[in-house]
Amino acid sequence: MAAKAQADGSLRLHNATLWLPVLENLRRSLVPLAVGCLVMTPPVAIGFYALFFVAPVVLYFTIRYLTLTYQIRQDALVIHTGWLARRERRIPWDRVQEAKQEQSLFGKPLGLTHLTLKTAGSDDEEAALNVITSKQADEIRHHIVSGQSLAPENQPAASVADPAITSHSDFDQSLTTKELFLGGLTSQLIAGIFSVMGAIAYFQLSWGGPFDWLGGPMDWLEHVPAPPWVAPMEQATETLRSQVPSLGPLDVLIDLVLSETMFKSVTLAVLSMIAATIAFVIRYHAYEIRRSDDRLVVAHGLLTRQESSLSRRRIQSLKLEESPLRRWAGLASIRVDNAGDHREVDENKKRSLLVPAAERNKAIEIAEQVIGEFPIDQPGWQKVSSKAIGRGTRLGCLIYAAVLAQIASWSLILAVALSPGFALVYLCNRQWYRHTGYRISDHSVMYRKGWISRATLGLPIENIQNLRISQSPLDRRLGLATLSIDTAGQSNTGGGPVIQNLTLLTAVRLRRRLAKRIADQPFRW
Repeated sequence: MAAKAQADGSLRLHNATLWLPVLENLRRSLVPLAVGCLVMTPPVAIGFYALFFVAPVVLYFTIRYLTLTYQIRQDALVIHTGWLARRERRIPWDRVQEAKQEQSLFGKPLGLTHLTLKTAGSDDEEAALNVITSKQADEIRHHIVSGQSLAPENQPAASVADPAITSHSDFDQSLTTKELFLGGLTSQLIAGIFSVMGAIAYFQLSWGGPFDWLGGPMDWLEHVPAPPWVAPMEQATETLRSQVPSLGPLDVLIDLVLSETMFKSVTLAVLSMIAATIAFVIRYHAYEIRRSDDRLVVAHGLLTRQESSLSRRRIQSLKLEESPLRRWAGLASIRVDNAGDHREVDENKKRSLLVPAAERNKAIEIAEQVIGEFPIDQPGWQKVSSKAIGRGTRLGCLIYAAVLAQIASWSLILAVALSPGFALVYLCNRQWYRHTGYRISDHSVMYRKGWISRATLGLPIENIQNLRISQSPLDRRLGLATLSIDTAGQSNTGGGPVIQNLTLLTAVRLRRRLAKRIADQPFRW
C-alpha cells in the first residue's frame, strides 16, 4: 500500500512504518541479545531486551507514523512533524547535499526503502522518510539531481528514473572479489565483540564470573566433551616447555607464549578475523561508485542495500588511508567530509567510507575523480623542519626511559637488555620525518604523515574556511609553528590539514600564499 494522501495534498509514510523498522532493528540487535543470553539466563535476557529495546522502538515509530506528513513541491520538500505543536521544515532541492537511500532485506520484496536527505550546515539529518516506496524515493532523488518538476501520476515511470543510472556515466568503478576479501581480512569490524564474548566465556567458566547472581547459564559447557585435538596439544605444549632451558626473566614471556591463555587468544583472534571478513563482504557486496556530471553515486550491500547520491563540489576534503596490513596487501581506503557533517563521526553507524578498500592505484583514480587532482606520487612535496626529528626523539626517549625504569624495578638485567631501544626511537622519528610533508598547487592543498600507518589528506583551495598559525611554548623556543587549515567538514577526515613543525617564516609565507589563492577563487555555493 502506497503512502496515503491527505486532503491538503500531504502524504503520510507507508503504513509499513508501524512494523518494518522494528523488524529491521531486531535483526541488527541479535548479537547483543546473544551476549545477554550468555551472561544471564535467557528468560531474563529476553525480558530486558523486550522492555528496554523492542518497546521503545515500537513506540517511537508509531508516533512518527501518526505525526509526520510531507509534501513534494516543485521547489522544495516540506515536512510537517509534531502532534500538539506542529513544526514545518522546508528543504529546497538545490540545498540538498546528500541523498541516501537504504533498502533492507525485508524491504526489498515489498519495494520499500528509507530515504535520508542532508543539507550543508546541519548537524543532523534534515529529513528521514522511513518508510516510503522505492518509486517515491526515485522521484525525489530525480528532482534533486535535475531540479525539474516531478512527473504527473499518469506519466510513465521511466521518465522519473534516476539520471545517475539512466544517463551516460562519466566514471564507474567497482570492487573485485579479491579486494572485498582482502579488505575484510585486514579490517577489525567486529573483533571487539568477539573479544568481549571470549572474555565473558573465559571468566564465567574459570571462576564463575561476576554474573553468578543471574543464574550461570554457561554451566552446561562444563559437561561438553573437549575436542579430540585438545589433549594432544596440551601434552605437546608441556613437553616443549620442559625442554626449553631457563632464561631467567625471559621465562615469564616463554610461559605466556606456551600458556593455555595464549592459545585461547590466538583462537579468538582467528575467529574474529573470519567474522570480520564475512561481515565486511556482506556490508560492501556489489560495491560500485559512479560519477555523472557533478554527482557521485555510491551503492553497496547484500542484506541491506544502501545507495547514496551526493554533490561532488560539496565534498570538503578527502583522506586516503593506508594501514600496515592494507599496505602489505596493496590496498587503500578513502574517507570524505561534506560541509556541515562535523558531528557525524564514522563508526560504521551513521556513514560508511566512500571507498572501504580498493587497490591503491584504483583508489588514487577515484580520489582524482572526487576532488579534481590528487598527485600523491608526483614530485613537488615539501618537508617540514628537520627540528621535528630531535623534538620527537627527545619526547620518545623520555617515555621510553620511564618504561625502562618500571621494568628495572623488577628486572635490572631485562632493562639493560632493552636499552638499545633508544636508538630505535631515533630511527622511528627519522622514518616519520621522511614520510611527512605537504604539497600546494594552484588548486589544492595536500598533507601526508605516518610511517607504519600512512594517511594523505587533500582538499581544494576553494574549500578552505580559515587559516591560523599557532605556537606552543616549545614551538617558540625552537622557532617552529603550526599552520591549521579549516574546512566546513570536520568528521571522517578530521577536517583540513594541521601542518606541524614548520619554521615560523615558512608558516607565515604559506598562510599568505593560500590567502591570496583563496581571494582569487570565485565565490560559489
